[in-house]
Formats: sequence, structure tokens, C-alpha cells
Amino acid sequence: FPLARVQHNDRTGKDQHFVLHPEISPDDNTSLKLFGEVDANESLVLLRGSRESLMREIVQQMATEQAELHVSGALFCYCAGAALELCRADEDQGLERGTSLCTVMSEMAATLPEGCPVAGCNTFGEQGPLYPVEGNVHANLMCNLLLFGSTCDRFR
Repeated sequence: FPLARVQHNDRTGKDQHFVLHPEISPDDNTSLKLFGEVDANESLVLLRGSRESLMREIVQQMATEQAELHVSGALFCYCAGAALELCRADEDQGLERGTSLCTVMSEMAATLPEGCPVAGCNTFGEQGPLYPVEGNVHANLMCNLLLFGSTCDRFR
């Protein structure tokens, strides 16, 4: 159950969550530390999810993002911590470790045009856009998707 700040994305008109990963401090068990900056009076929300939502949301987002784009390739960066959680859940359910990650990649690839290349990686400490901030910021528990393509019909 990670904590997050809610940020409004003016480009999409929707709220998005900037996830803040808790840090476990071996020498101090009386305070909560985070991998990220938080202002003293800033409000945070508690997020929750499931193994299924970790998988489903990625595939749904990929399908949505490419709806108006003639995709020629995709690059996918997924949080290694979330990937490890999927692997742990695989083992808890008696599945081979990595089954869920393979399923996600297969389902993502299936949303792309046939033969379209897709590459992915799992990282600790992701970089990604946070609106209205210009540019990328460091965050945790992120999923980033970069689609290559064109909105122009002549490149179909």
C-alpha cells in the first residue's frame, strides 16, 4: 500500500498519482521515511491494488494510448519492485516465477499492430513525466510507456 500525492494533469484533465515509496530505516522505527520529497503540510493518499490490477492497468493503458496513433514500436519501463511483487505472487499461486510478467508483455504486444517491435525493462528508481512539471522526475512504482509512430495517415 504505497502513499501518493495527487496531481492534476491539465493536459488530460484527470488527476494522477505521484507514488512515494516508503523507506524502511533499520535504526529508527518511530518515523516514516519516503524515497521522495514531501512538504510538511502536503496531503497524501493511500493507494491499493492487486496482482490483477498491476497487470490489467498496463495493458489497458497501452491500448488507450495507441488508439489514435499508427504505432511502429513501443518501449516499456516497469518498476522492478512491482515486477518482483508479481513474481512473488506467482510463487504464492504455484505458478512459475515470471509467469505474470510474460503474460503482461504478451498481452501488451497483442495490442500492437502485428510484427510491431516492443522492448521492456524493469528498473529501480524510474524516471517519468509529472505534469505540470516540465521534463522528467524521479519516482518509484512507475510504469512508463513510449510509443513510436505517427498520427498521419500516409504512414499507415
